[in-house]
Amino acid sequence: FTGIPYAIRQAGLGAGIFLIFLIGWIIDYSLILMIKGGSMSGAKSYQELVYNSLGSVGYYILTALQFIFPLVAMVSYNIIFGDTVTKVIVGIFELPEDSIWNSRELLIFLATIFLTLPISLYRNISRLAKISLISLLLIGFITITIYVQMNFYHKHMNINDAFWVFMKPAGIPEAIGIITFGMMCHHNSFLLYESLDEPSIPKWKSVTHVSIFVSVLCMILLGLGGYFSFGSSVQGDLFNNYCWDDHLINASRTLFCIAIMFTYPIECFVCREVLLTVIFGSTYDVVQNMDSKKSIMYHIGITVLIVTLTYLISLVTNCLGVVLALNGILAAIPLAFIFPAICYLKLNGDNLTKVQKFPSVFLVIFGISVAIIGIAVLISFGPETCDHSFYRDYCSV
Repeated sequence: FTGIPYAIRQAGLGAGIFLIFLIGWIIDYSLILMIKGGSMSGAKSYQELVYNSLGSVGYYILTALQFIFPLVAMVSYNIIFGDTVTKVIVGIFELPEDSIWNSRELLIFLATIFLTLPISLYRNISRLAKISLISLLLIGFITITIYVQMNFYHKHMNINDAFWVFMKPAGIPEAIGIITFGMMCHHNSFLLYESLDEPSIPKWKSVTHVSIFVSVLCMILLGLGGYFSFGSSVQGDLFNNYCWDDHLINASRTLFCIAIMFTYPIECFVCREVLLTVIFGSTYDVVQNMDSKKSIMYHIGITVLIVTLTYLISLVTNCLGVVLALNGILAAIPLAFIFPAICYLKLNGDNLTKVQKFPSVFLVIFGISVAIIGIAVLISFGPETCDHSFYRDYCSV
């Protein structure tokens, strides 16, 4: 969510707001399509739906995407942690900018060794499920702090014509990727559906409509608050724009880091499940429940491999915006837009009129187009340069 102001900056003020509403509608529609497809095919999971609809080829493509999405999410959590904790430590202890504790690489390494890796080694992470509620409350707290501090930062910004630009076509694919990444929840939709009292399509529609409405509202509020605070200078990680000695924001930074570091093991769990399923196939359930030394070694080895990989990738870039955009374009858009619509058309296409098919066909074309254009734009513009300066001019006022 801290990348939404940056998405508005990239797309333009008017287009950014419009895209949040548009993608909210698309996510809402595709979530309903998924459950309808599952009901028609008897599927109880996203993987089973794709296998029943598109066969083994579609299944393996989906499996790869379901590995990439949480893996890159873990990378983004490392980047956020490195960017954010450095500011908090320097702010609390008033350290110089060249202090060793201002090294994001060191702090990410220490967090990996002493926090995320040990927690990720747990086989049963059901206790971490409560972090979802905490994260929701946290978003509300962060949004409040942004608006409390907005007037101070806004009056020191150089608001020029670029601030009010309605649309920036070149930045729209990147913005779509970031917003989609923030809303994408298709990988656990079947689990949520089955958890409903007396699951049914009408009840799922109601739950989905309310959930997406709340998500869109939060994105609009946080996005506008961040954008009106910093305008066209807003960074991919909104917290990078704030002063290191802003104690209220430092409280938000600290709470946000705690939340993402406890969300990290959940994403690691998903990656590990995908790899173990690929390795062991139909015998995976048996292996998972074994207490043998071999089973434990597989578990530890794959977990260490995943965590090490995410640590190394997080050292390649410190620009959160481009990481969120890439994950959105490469993984979230296919998972949220393309596959649900294709599966629904494959299962029910013969029973639909051209008018009834149009939304699903549009979803497929839109998803493929955005993915192709987005990759082309990101490649053509090259790697993004981020500003991680501690001492900004407006902080000394």
